[in-house]
Amino acid sequence: MPTFYEGEPIAVVHQTLTAEEYAQAAVFAESHRSVWSRRGVRAAAALTVAALAFSCIPVYRYQYATAWIPIAVGCLGVLLAAYFFWFQPVRMQKRAAAVFQKNRFWQQRCKIAFYRDSVCCETPYEKISGYWSDYYACYECPAYLVVAGGWDRHLLIVDKKQLSPGQREAVSAHMREQFANRYLWAKQ
Repeated sequence: MPTFYEGEPIAVVHQTLTAEEYAQAAVFAESHRSVWSRRGVRAAAALTVAALAFSCIPVYRYQYATAWIPIAVGCLGVLLAAYFFWFQPVRMQKRAAAVFQKNRFWQQRCKIAFYRDSVCCETPYEKISGYWSDYYACYECPAYLVVAGGWDRHLLIVDKKQLSPGQREAVSAHMREQFANRYLWAKQ
């Protein structure tokens, strides 16, 4: 198996992802990409706009004898907060599942080998190799390890249930070392 680093792999995992697993991992990675990507932060920002608009009602009524503009802005802020908190994550999950369903290669059983400097993902139809420096971030939770970026696949998702406890710890330690400040562990 050609790799960029000649040596034994740190871990080898054989897995077959489902659309639901891919969607959960993709939404997890997207929501932890930045602070503004989190649904709670977006909803809080929209509620802040709504609170500011509602607090301007007395001044606006005194100045203009009507309050329909701050009421409309406040209601829009509340509706946006509800959308960001409850509806957008569901839409993101459906969109990620649709992306997974369109790519038949991702639905195949794959073998992922973790090396010191690189990763090799192999299915019956494709073989992808890449350096860790090609990826821009690594997100880890109790269920998944998601490496974002790369040239061929935007997300490299590893279902941690497929790893033994020793492999899980070795891969986690290796990812923390490789990605340093681009590594994030979250409870989900």
